[in-house]
Amino acid sequence: MDSRQQGLSSKLKIAAIDDDFFIRGLLRSFLEEDYDFRSASCWMEFKSLTDDFHPDVLFLDLYLPDGNGIEICRDLKKQKRFENLYIMMLTGSDDKETIIDAYSAGADDFIRKPFVTYEVKSKIANLERLTRYQNAILNEYRHQSVLNRKLFNLSRIIKDHLLTADRDELIAAIDRFNGIMDIAALEVVIDDGGRTETTLSRRFDEKFVPVPADSLSRKLAAFRDREDFMHFCRIQTAGRREVFCCITPLIFNLRSRAYIIIQKRAPFEMEDKKILSLIVDFFNIMLDRIDIQSTLAKQNNRYRREITNARKIQVALLPEFKELTKFDIAYTFLPAEDISGDFFDGFYLDERTYQIIICDVSGHGVASSYIGSQMRTLFRTFSTPGTPPAEILSVVNNSLWKDLSHIYYFGTVAICQIDIESGAIRLASGGHPPLFYFDGATGNITLINNTGPLVGIIKDSRYRDIDITLNQGDALFLYTDGVTEAQPAGSHQMYGQQRLLDNFQRLIDLTSADIINTLIGSLHEFTGYADQEDDITMICIKTVVERGRA
Repeated sequence: MDSRQQGLSSKLKIAAIDDDFFIRGLLRSFLEEDYDFRSASCWMEFKSLTDDFHPDVLFLDLYLPDGNGIEICRDLKKQKRFENLYIMMLTGSDDKETIIDAYSAGADDFIRKPFVTYEVKSKIANLERLTRYQNAILNEYRHQSVLNRKLFNLSRIIKDHLLTADRDELIAAIDRFNGIMDIAALEVVIDDGGRTETTLSRRFDEKFVPVPADSLSRKLAAFRDREDFMHFCRIQTAGRREVFCCITPLIFNLRSRAYIIIQKRAPFEMEDKKILSLIVDFFNIMLDRIDIQSTLAKQNNRYRREITNARKIQVALLPEFKELTKFDIAYTFLPAEDISGDFFDGFYLDERTYQIIICDVSGHGVASSYIGSQMRTLFRTFSTPGTPPAEILSVVNNSLWKDLSHIYYFGTVAICQIDIESGAIRLASGGHPPLFYFDGATGNITLINNTGPLVGIIKDSRYRDIDITLNQGDALFLYTDGVTEAQPAGSHQMYGQQRLLDNFQRLIDLTSADIINTLIGSLHEFTGYADQEDDITMICIKTVVERGRA
């Protein structure tokens, strides 16, 4: 039976203090059958009576051999245990002042002698209904307070372990179930391929002797046959002692691996069952999440290893320019992610001609890097001695158009073929940002715009070549749009082409490496060291000034 129902089913307790034997007997005659009735002939006798009896209603005579009823009433109302006692004064007096004094002392009602039995029973019946309503509200309040405490403790467990990533830590938190309900003993049993192991065992009631987990598994077959739901049972022990048990699985990886065994002296109430269901559901969800996170972590580690290897390969493919002794060449290659969609390449076409390619594939990351590696292969395949840059771009464009046009990937490309003896350069670009050409003789910078459309978008695109010469003190600067489109976090202002141009011209007297490094610093300062949104590549080509010449 629910504790609230138990409180409502008890009899009303009634006491009477009157020195008249006849009055006490009359009250007893029509009250003791329906109520728990006790009586006393004087104040001292009543005090002895209340050692083990706490009345709800008191009939109090106005005049007693050892006290005044009004003073006794006032004294009772001052005591904590009698503050809710309903006091009916028994009197044969109609004196107005006496009635006022009695009410002032805390009396709740009057019964005038000689009284009518029906009147007394009616007043008690009304009081009984009122008392039941009051008790119902009080019991409901107490019950709600207990429930609120349970739910608060439940919410704390959930809050404290919402981000838990360790399975053992989560299972250890089951120990806190005792804060949700009155538990005598608790165990967590791990089932590992038929072999069970207890990982958590607690007795919250030191006098309680729990039923062993192996006995429960044999009696109920709960670890095998009923592993998909919460099971409640009552166990009769050898000593004829009743133990109430809850066995619930912890399920992860789509099968049971652990069981919570909760034992109590009293049955599980419905609310406890509901709360247990909630908290076990939470633990199962968390265990699933931990398993998923563990699997994802393993996959991520494997992915990171592969990406690291891919980056090592990508970096290993970057060209070395040390053999071009007549030129001072430096570069930077900064992927926005682990691997880049940008790439650049450098290789000899013949003994005198060295070709440099810079390319920016749309997007960045794994897919762009894959497309970039394919483009790099195509450029190497179609770059043959005597083939000018424009023709190479045209052939590669058509090949890419056939393979990439339907997946919307494309590239911006610039190709420079350098005669390493004379410094003559033939170049072509497809949709690439303007190249900066610095003329050392005049101190002017010329922007060399693209000579054809993006590569891989339009079939049979046409490109044209441009010829320049790098004389003593000249320089050529190539870059991808990750430089000019860089932005501070939360801002739409870009680094921009003009800023890059001004800084390049300001730094032109430095070595290529110093120019590149200073430009990187300028870029980071501008963006406030925000995360890169796009891949960044820069190449600076300068002629080496011969000794004795300015």
